[in-house]
Amino acid sequence: MGYELNIIRETDPPIQLQEWNEYVENDNELEIVDVVEGKSLVTGSEIKTPLEKAARYKDERAIFIFSTDYNMISVVNPSQKTVDKMIKIANTLGAIVQGEEGELYNSLSNPEIFQDYEFVRVEKPKKWFEFWKN
Repeated sequence: MGYELNIIRETDPPIQLQEWNEYVENDNELEIVDVVEGKSLVTGSEIKTPLEKAARYKDERAIFIFSTDYNMISVVNPSQKTVDKMIKIANTLGAIVQGEEGELYNSLSNPEIFQDYEFVRVEKPKKWFEFWKN
């Protein structure tokens, strides 16, 4: 698990799979991937996960996954360079980059929080033993 950023189009029509595939084919920084490989943190053994509708950002090895259920493109734990790439993709597709908590990214490390947006950041109350926190 990690923090996820999504590229979504707020207006109709939503991002379509064909549109995403065409974008990936025309972007020399992305490549289509159908399997992601890694090592288990527990056993150290090789793990291969099949993916559909995914692309790898060659410079960062970040994986962009297209969701046909939500018509959005997601990246988990993106680096700052990957966030910049996501913003470029979103601008080309007429979309936005939005975090899990509703923040919108319009430039590197510059999320904007909109209180009237669909998602609202909620401050959790301190627990009794966290009395020293501000």
